[in-house]
Amino acid sequence: MARPLRRYLNLLKKSVASVTAVALLILYPFCQSALADPDEAAGMPEYSNQFVARTANGIIPLERQTASTGTLINGFSTFKITFWVPGAVSPVHLASGHDTIFYVRVDSQATDPQTVYHLYLLTSAKGRRSGVAGTMNELTGLSPKGATPTPPYIATKKGTNFFEMRPASDLPPGEYGWSRVGDSQVYLFSVGP
Repeated sequence: MARPLRRYLNLLKKSVASVTAVALLILYPFCQSALADPDEAAGMPEYSNQFVARTANGIIPLERQTASTGTLINGFSTFKITFWVPGAVSPVHLASGHDTIFYVRVDSQATDPQTVYHLYLLTSAKGRRSGVAGTMNELTGLSPKGATPTPPYIATKKGTNFFEMRPASDLPPGEYGWSRVGDSQVYLFSVGP
């Protein structure tokens, strides 16, 4: 009596494992579609040059602000070009670590995103977040000297309208912003422990 029951249980285990494997093979493409083709994923930006973050919790829109700019005199005929946004801390909080991926919608994937988009580490003080775009000298022109650090990132094409941006290393806690070069729109987030 024990032998037929044991055979039946082994057969049942194999059947359950087979059904589970078939179900995973059928469902896997549907589960991966949001990752493989961001053009079809819910929550992705609708307009060009907009950023979102993808975490273990899904797609998260970043805080969007229009940056103000100004210049500060920084020595003889040298000016520091600054930018800032209101609020000392972004309401969008991301955990530190290397598992956050950013996406930006683009009109064309023909341009190298490293030359178009920057990730800025911002300074938070006096109720605002700020950075330095560079310095301007009457004799030498614009220079990146003294500019806010731009953490390196790796960009890859995704779908037909997106670039996936991954920081090259873990971002330390702080305030950050993505921006297109020469654009006043900044997409902000905070990295915490």
